[in-house]
Amino acid sequence: MVVINVKLSETEAFLFETTCSTSNDTLVRELVHVHNARVRLASLASHTQSLFQHGVAKHPQEHGLDSYASTPIQKAEFYEEDPLGQRTGNGVCASLRETLTRMVADVNQYLKSNGRVAISQNVLQEKLDNFRGLVMMGFPMGLPEYDVVQLLLDGKDEEALGGTQSGMDILNADSAELWWAGKQFFRDETVGDRVGKNEKTKVIAKLTKKANGAPQREPAVRS
Repeated sequence: MVVINVKLSETEAFLFETTCSTSNDTLVRELVHVHNARVRLASLASHTQSLFQHGVAKHPQEHGLDSYASTPIQKAEFYEEDPLGQRTGNGVCASLRETLTRMVADVNQYLKSNGRVAISQNVLQEKLDNFRGLVMMGFPMGLPEYDVVQLLLDGKDEEALGGTQSGMDILNADSAELWWAGKQFFRDETVGDRVGKNEKTKVIAKLTKKANGAPQREPAVRS
């Protein structure tokens, strides 16, 4: 298998396996799918903690601290006021929070390992599905459609993360570009056309938004 070390920044990268015969269009779309899913997974790990502690999101027009609310606040058994005033305060029980804490730790470790072990799309999807299942346990009646966690679970990454650094990291599968050694993986060619026909090749590449030229070159790596 050809191993693509996808470098996103000085500290962020993941490994992905492909073949010389794979079209570059397919490769870029797969890499964008994986990249965006990793951003979504990291965001779920963060926002689900707020959900479980402070409850579902208030309607945007109702944001504000409960202690200053003009109408009575419904406080359930596990109420804990949201200091940002964006959630209802009605979180979940301690045991579910503990389960989430373990899940988040597992996800963080998994994301770090992506730079050492080639990523499996099945495992990545399993991690995402785990969040969906736990959220359903904590909130069986569902979440508001405007809750950032629900938007992430629905795959609406740009809407969920708009205005944040994570949102800026989301890539478009139609326009993203893959570069290696100053050369672009043109979509009408194959992986082999760019890196050669050796299936044991390993390269360090950059996955970027549509640019006006090649990003800073990474050293070529071949087995």
